[in-house]
Order: sequence, then C-alpha cells, then structure tokens
Amino acid sequence: MPGATAGASSRTLLQDRHGGYKLVYRFQGGAFGSVPFGGLTAVKGQVFGTTLFGGFTSACPSGCGTVFAGTKSIYSFKGPSKKDGEKPNGDLLLVGNMLYGTTMGGGNDSGACSEDGYTNGCGTVFAIDFKGKERVVYRFKGGSDGANPKAGLVAIKGTLYGTTYDGGTYCGYSSSPGGCGVVFAIDPSGNETVLYRFAGPPDAANPDAAPLAVSGVLYGTTEFGGKCQFSNGCGTIFKIGPSGGESVVYSFQAKKDGSHPETPLVYANGSLYGTTSEGGCESSCYYGVGGGILFSMRLDGHETIIHRFSGKGDGLVPSGRLVFQNGEFYGTTFGGGSDEHGTIYSADSSDVKTLHSFAGTRDGSIPWGLTPRGSHGQLYGTTQTGGRVSYGGAGTIFRYTP
Repeated sequence: MPGATAGASSRTLLQDRHGGYKLVYRFQGGAFGSVPFGGLTAVKGQVFGTTLFGGFTSACPSGCGTVFAGTKSIYSFKGPSKKDGEKPNGDLLLVGNMLYGTTMGGGNDSGACSEDGYTNGCGTVFAIDFKGKERVVYRFKGGSDGANPKAGLVAIKGTLYGTTYDGGTYCGYSSSPGGCGVVFAIDPSGNETVLYRFAGPPDAANPDAAPLAVSGVLYGTTEFGGKCQFSNGCGTIFKIGPSGGESVVYSFQAKKDGSHPETPLVYANGSLYGTTSEGGCESSCYYGVGGGILFSMRLDGHETIIHRFSGKGDGLVPSGRLVFQNGEFYGTTFGGGSDEHGTIYSADSSDVKTLHSFAGTRDGSIPWGLTPRGSHGQLYGTTQTGGRVSYGGAGTIFRYTP
C-alpha cells in the first residue's frame, strides 16, 4: 500500500467569525421541508437541493422529503403508496434540462430493505425538471442490484453512474447486514447494470459519497473496508472503469492518516483531494480518535495529509463537498468551532483558516458542504438544523463571500 506523508505546518488561523457569512433562508419544517441533507446545485442563478424530511404527505412519520428551488419547495415525495422514493440524500446532478438524484428509501414497499424501521423500500434514482415534475428512473430491489443509495450521481456520455450503501454481496460484519454496496450504471432508458459488488475487507465496503470521473475512470470513497486493524476496515479510496474492474487505491489506517471517508473527492492540480470524518490522531486529539483530516492523494495512491482537525477552533468531522477556487479549497465541518456547531474553512497547502463558526441559532448548525454560484466567488451551503433565535430549527441556506 502506498505510504502517507504529513503536509506542511498545518496550523489553524482563526478569523472573524462573522466574516462574509449571510443567512439566506430558514426552513420552516412540515410541508415546507426540513433537514437539508446534501449539497446545493446551481442552475442559471438558482440553487436546487433536497430535504431529508417534510413535504405535503403523511405517508412518512416526519414527511418523505422534498426538492426545493431557492426558498420554494417544488416537489414532495409521496412515500410507499406512490413508490416515488423517500428521504432524498445527496447532491442533485444537472444533465441537460433535468436534475437527477437518489433517495435512500422508497421505490418499492416489499419490506426487503425495511429491517431498521427507518425506511420503506430500497431507494430510487429519480429525475425532476426545474418546475417540479418528477419521474422515477430506477427502483432498487435490495438484492444483487444494490440498496439504499446515500449519494449523488455522475454522468459520462449520457450514462448515470452511482453507488448504493447496501445490497450486492453479503459482507459478513455487523455494519452491513444487507451487503457491502455496489457501483451501478443506468442508461437513458432506465436500465441498470451493476459494475461491481463490494466484498468487504480487504476490499472496499459501503460507499456513501458520489463518485468522481477523472479521464473516464471513476474514483470514490467507502466508509468501511480496506486493510486496517479493525475487522470492518477503516475506509478506502477505490477506482473502477466505466465497464467494471475495481481496485482499492488506498486503505486508511485509522489514527494518523484518517479513517471513514464519507465525502466526495475533488480533482485539482493532478491529484485527488478529500476528507475523512475521523482519524488524524497523533498525540493529544479529539477523544483519542481525531476529528478527521483533509488530504491530497496522487492517482497512484500516495497520500499527503494537509490538515488534522483537532475538534477545537478549527472544527471536527469535515462534511460535504469541497470547492476549489482561486487556488484554495473551501469546506465545512459538522462540529467544532467556537460554539461546537460546525465551521466554514479555507485551506491551501500549509494553512487552514476558520472563516465562520456556526452558533447553532439563527445562522444554523451542522453545515453540509459548499457550492459555488455566480462570478464573484460566492459560496452557498446548507445546515441541517438551526435557523431559530434559540437552539433548534429545521435548517438553513447560507451564503459565504470570501
């Protein structure tokens, strides 16, 4: 396995916590949607996204989720009876004049994927236009074809590619009772082809981030699997061709080099960049595990650690998609910061700067990634909770101007 090296000084610079932050919208919950879970997609000056809960239906206890455009909900998932999906999860993908996404549950009500009592059905791939007309592209069956997609999609020459967290081949460990997940392709007619079924350690297992296409090859991360001191693995980076042929590029080792990558990769300057949700511990660190890392990786699998998150002012548990613009990376963390509700940060090869610490009230809590919009370098994102004067709330949309 290729080795890992530390980056430069990796010091953290705290900035004015309010900087260029601006609240754009506070979700109202109920019929209007709650808990935006996934990044935003910018289309012609508008941002589109999904909420995990809420919507105009009583079929799901907390609502089956929504698709929104800016501050307006344009579609409410109907749940089991309509088989249109429930609990959308992951970024929307723009292809032509349609947006494509996935739902964790729904699609069928056979009970094949409902052991946890949390979802009905095995999930879907769906398409929706800008006015809210939705159609199901594919309904997962929960067996060898995969189950419960937790991430967005990528398109190559008109074909959609993605992953499911479960289904495929049985793993044999407790984190995945229904299988280790699959990589799939769906043609424009909605026909699914499974390119690979993850087998579990030492192979990869349980992907929950969208794949990335680099020169026709798909690269992705898995939360578990790989060669690690723990039986279910510490997570991997894998690659696979558009017709199959998977290999593990890197196996995380838990402490110093990070563990459990759960966010999409970004390609810049000839390397892959990403984060892990845990690990990075050297001596004194967050609960002895580490608050996650920001890393770069050559395509041959050599990892360089750019920053180890401490769980202090710099945040912990980096979340969502990174944005690379003007020579810097911008991202968010689930937690940490001055009020322990997450941060917005920027990073280069030597420094991480905390740009905003969420207070957990009106400005939100638990941010999930960033997306660029417009020509002035403005970044938009969501928080899963917050938006009220006191703690609580159904989540927010925010803007940050570097």
